[in-house]
Amino acid sequence: MILLIVGGFILLAGVILYMVASPLGGLILVVIGVVLGMIGMGRYTGTKVGHAITRSQPFSHGHVYKRQCPFCAEFVKSEAILCRYCRSELPTLIINSEITTEIEKLDYELLEAARAGDQKKFVELVEEGAAVNCQDEHGETPLLKAAQGGHADIVRLLIKYGADPRIRNEQGYTAEDCARARNYRDALQALRGR
Repeated sequence: MILLIVGGFILLAGVILYMVASPLGGLILVVIGVVLGMIGMGRYTGTKVGHAITRSQPFSHGHVYKRQCPFCAEFVKSEAILCRYCRSELPTLIINSEITTEIEKLDYELLEAARAGDQKKFVELVEEGAAVNCQDEHGETPLLKAAQGGHADIVRLLIKYGADPRIRNEQGYTAEDCARARNYRDALQALRGR
């Protein structure tokens, strides 16, 4: 909204300068004002559209620990109000608390089963609807937890069920980084598809 207002003032100043004193200087200000106004309008309308879309989406699969900023596409925490990268206002999330609590429980149990290497419990939880790419408060996924524990069988199952090996935790490490750092060769081979 601020960019839209600033762009309008610069555009007005450019028109006045063009008419009174300097056509070239006025034209430059007009162009700058139009560009700022367009950026401001895009951000303003994008935020409003984002609010409407987010409120109308059902949250039926997986708890949202992180979400993607609609302006810069970076991932931020689900409770964030402003994007920490582009400082844009983020759309509000409306989540059914009963569904969320049950899904959070499944996701937490899946993370623990992956950490412990409990293959039977892991399969049960995935079949119940736990999200294989869920993340805890530190950005750890079941794949990261399984790789940290050297549980190659769980790593293979996670890859089979569609776990994303590119997801990084809050320190920036992937599952492959963790398996390599702890010298878990079987888990590393499972991550590489061997």
